Amino acid sequence: MVTLSRSVRPVLTISQMFCAAPLPIRLLSPNSSYGRLRIIAGAVIQLILAGVLLVFACLSVWYKRTHRMTGPQMAFFTYVLYHVDLLLGTFNCALIFAICQWKRSSYELILERMQWIMDLSKEAKLLTGGNDVGWLWARFNWILAISGIYLAAVITIDWFYHQDPIQLAWNLGATFGPSLVQLLSLFQYAYVLVFTHRKCKAINEELRTMARDVLRSELASYAGRFPPLRQLHQQLHRLAFRVQGPFGVLVMMSIVSILSAACVTCLEVYQQSRGKEFTAQTGLYVTFGLLWVLFQVGRLLLILYPNYLMESERDHTGMLLQNLPHIEDADFNRELSVFSRQIIHQKGPYRVCEIVDLDMELMAGLLGALTTYLVILIQFDSTPTN
Repeated sequence: MVTLSRSVRPVLTISQMFCAAPLPIRLLSPNSSYGRLRIIAGAVIQLILAGVLLVFACLSVWYKRTHRMTGPQMAFFTYVLYHVDLLLGTFNCALIFAICQWKRSSYELILERMQWIMDLSKEAKLLTGGNDVGWLWARFNWILAISGIYLAAVITIDWFYHQDPIQLAWNLGATFGPSLVQLLSLFQYAYVLVFTHRKCKAINEELRTMARDVLRSELASYAGRFPPLRQLHQQLHRLAFRVQGPFGVLVMMSIVSILSAACVTCLEVYQQSRGKEFTAQTGLYVTFGLLWVLFQVGRLLLILYPNYLMESERDHTGMLLQNLPHIEDADFNRELSVFSRQIIHQKGPYRVCEIVDLDMELMAGLLGALTTYLVILIQFDSTPTN
């Protein structure tokens, strides 16, 4: 059976290679001694590597800024959006490098809480969900592989379009590298939320089995099953709520970065294809633009969809409790009432930085904002400037 350390190792190890997770992490090597000197050495190594990456990213941003701003004078809003798109990626990288070192203890706390929840699941004797970490290991390895192949394909198309190794290097430093670092951080965030969703789904499967397969006369014997299920459900909600803290600022900045990158890419695709004969180079750039926008949509789904799954499964528990038949047993009815009240107090979407509700409605709002901004930018771009 796959353990939690093995399940989370691919995501955290690759993140550590790109300084998106602190080095070392106790869960990945539990038999090693963790003295202060080793922790400081790991932090120093990562800070040096992060500094090198940031310097390269800053140089790449400077080059791409010079390259992009050549030619006719652009509208003010377009000029601002280009700068935001270029600088935000590097800023988010610096933010990730700093937060993963500053919030080093949060990694240990969250992983310990996940291990504790797995122990609670065994004590609760859930009929399903016994190998959720194995499911997560397989799915996230598959997603990591697909993401790597997809990003490699986008970089290849960019190379065929420019056919310039220097331009490709600057694009790697200013665009693709920062996007990869942000993607790895969002993978860690999504992993925790999908973990909570799978465990909450196992609780709901237990309640479905209780309501479907047990006779009304036997429900009284199930009163003792409610306390461990209720405690597990509460800890899952707390974990999903707790993970919003360390990743909150990153999630907010990632949403802004996704919106600006999508706006810039759509605008550039419009500029490249407007009033021009459709050639192979134009087709390459349009293909690159569409793939890059889809990449941004994937990043947004990594934020919103796990939160939506956890919120839906958590709220569905209340419906299942309501469907349980009422019987003349004081212990059963008391435990059922306590569990139901707990679900009532856990209503509502998860919120990041106490500002944005992380549900699928946000995606519709961002799509509307993207359409509005694009219409404005295209109007400014079509207006002659002196």
